[in-house]
Amino acid sequence: YGEDVRDETCSDYLNLIIRQGHESVVVETMVHLLAGELAGLWDEIVLDAISEESENFRQLVGQMGRRFHQNVQLLPKGSCFFIRLPESWERLIMERPTHFRQKYKQHLNRLKRKGAVSYDLVRTPDQLEEGFRVLIHLHGKRWSEKGKEGVFQSGKFLAFHKRFAEQVLPLGYLQLCSLRLEGTPVAANYNFSYNGKVYAYQSGIDIHIDKEVSLGNLMEGY
Repeated sequence: YGEDVRDETCSDYLNLIIRQGHESVVVETMVHLLAGELAGLWDEIVLDAISEESENFRQLVGQMGRRFHQNVQLLPKGSCFFIRLPESWERLIMERPTHFRQKYKQHLNRLKRKGAVSYDLVRTPDQLEEGFRVLIHLHGKRWSEKGKEGVFQSGKFLAFHKRFAEQVLPLGYLQLCSLRLEGTPVAANYNFSYNGKVYAYQSGIDIHIDKEVSLGNLMEGY
């Protein structure tokens, strides 16, 4: 990538991009070049943020280990937490600890006492602009109160995501949604749904609605 930090649009996970079926020969060629003089002089190669599930990664580690032996190190960096979803919301909530179920219900009832609660999901291209407007407002408001900028303050960053959202919405990969109280947005999520998984990306909440209500948890529940 190489942009300024505020403009960066890069994945959480990086990888070697290789045509399927050609992994072995490409990785073998790379390791051969690194071991010889064609790659020039080098002391250290750091490949950051590659998922351990990557077949390219496994082949690279195996061949690098055989060629360079003890000089290959795998360093875990950070954790990616997830939950397996059952077939229904009722089953999911029953599998949570008792105190979680009670707290979730209390927060939901507390919010509903303030007015009508509704959930909106962007489903058509003409809803995208409003979906992003809500997300950017809530996300930016939260960070500005901390004296910082939200990630969508960069025009370059925002333009990338709007173009990306337009392309993946028809494929069913986009989850751009909001939680509203009496029609006013109080929480928003920007997630990606792909290959049986939902990836949480960005969010925003109005922390002034009620500090005793976890709008983030309610947003995820809806």
